[in-house]
Amino acid sequence: MAYAPAIAPWLRLSWDGMDKEEKAHASHNFRLDLIMAPIFLVWYGVLATMAAPSHKAAQDALLSGTSSPWTWAAFLLRSALAALAVYFLLLHMLAQPAPQKNQEAFQAQKVFGRWIYLTRHGLALQACHQLISVLSLVWPWLAVVTSCITMVIGSLAAFVTIQFFLLVAPNAGYKAEVKEWDERGVQFGLLQDIIHIPALFIALADILLVQNFSIVRAALSLRTTAAILALYVFVYLMLIFFNFWTTRHWPYKLMNEFGTNHKKWLGFVCMQTGILYVFLALLWSAFMLRGLFN
Repeated sequence: MAYAPAIAPWLRLSWDGMDKEEKAHASHNFRLDLIMAPIFLVWYGVLATMAAPSHKAAQDALLSGTSSPWTWAAFLLRSALAALAVYFLLLHMLAQPAPQKNQEAFQAQKVFGRWIYLTRHGLALQACHQLISVLSLVWPWLAVVTSCITMVIGSLAAFVTIQFFLLVAPNAGYKAEVKEWDERGVQFGLLQDIIHIPALFIALADILLVQNFSIVRAALSLRTTAAILALYVFVYLMLIFFNFWTTRHWPYKLMNEFGTNHKKWLGFVCMQTGILYVFLALLWSAFMLRGLFN
């Protein structure tokens, strides 16, 4: 069963067929989430520091955005996006049914829990980003922090939504897992859709409605953003390769066909990195179009 199914009362998530070992696995994942969530706030800070402009550029960026006063509308919009981002992260943490011993995920999650999934990374970073965006109304210097990294967070969020439906959802192994949970009365597939869809739209709202156009233009470097995304791909690959070395299982069933074939992995990684850059280009283009109406 899910660790806290009450967080999504409109879905059927309860199931009483877990044995002692599976319950222990669910508890392990929950304890790991309590540790990793604050660590990802630090990780967000590290990424933002890498993306940050020079001190003088940051001061210039703040000065360029002083024409946008604090308003209740801005506060309510940012608060709503932060609440949504945190909620969907909590859904990913607490509402998903714990994997069963006959499922690959049970073995794959034994070390790092659900932090082996890029979805978890994208949702956690987006929640941090939106919370800090709210705080930037009180401490304006934080506006530079969110502005310089907004395209990194947005690109990862777009990847979470779009690639889930292009890569994961059509996979035969995933469909079999959804069917298995359906037979137990658990709406696993619907829950996955609900978790993955909002990330893109929260990112679009952040980029097109929340971020100060002048500050982003002054603080954000596309070259640095692209470099950080490439670094993120490398770090994530190191994570899942180490996880495979310790558990002998990949986080996503579609990766089973690659095995340890270097050529297949190279082609897959290059393709997905290219798609990530396409998302970056599209988000940046949408942001620049917004400037025409400012």
